[in-house]
Amino acid sequence: PPLLYDLVRELRERMPNVVADLPLTNAWSYKYEQDRPAMGIGPHADYGKVNLNFWVTPDEANLNPDTGGLRIWEEPPKVDDFVQANMVPESWTEGIPFVDVPHRCNRGVVFDSKLIHTTMPFFFRPGYKNMRINITLIFGKGEFSNFRNEEIVREGKG
Repeated sequence: PPLLYDLVRELRERMPNVVADLPLTNAWSYKYEQDRPAMGIGPHADYGKVNLNFWVTPDEANLNPDTGGLRIWEEPPKVDDFVQANMVPESWTEGIPFVDVPHRCNRGVVFDSKLIHTTMPFFFRPGYKNMRINITLIFGKGEFSNFRNEEIVREGKG
């Protein structure tokens, strides 16, 4: 889509030391229902070099501005296998320092994709236009083994 190409081009222009020539390897979005604040994505790492996560829901929709964003742990999982890194037990994060980044409309969070991260609890106003929406862009290839994205896409499962 042209909008995505424009966004990637602008990111390369404005953050050349971060995105550089890394290809955009994956992109997705989630839209969450307000009555399920604990139903975000659990702790996991992503396959890629650089993760850009941003929110598009207006700030007025967020009933608690200290929440609704991402928690990012400061150390990667101690595994090489992507399947394990993508389904992190909460015990893996015990004792590891983390940063909480609250939701803000149009706020982008850039971090190493192999760092464990999770959706923070969120409390948004009711109504379709107030649903929490985040968009993720992944640049470059990751360092985990057992990543089969090419096969999944080729088989039409992703």
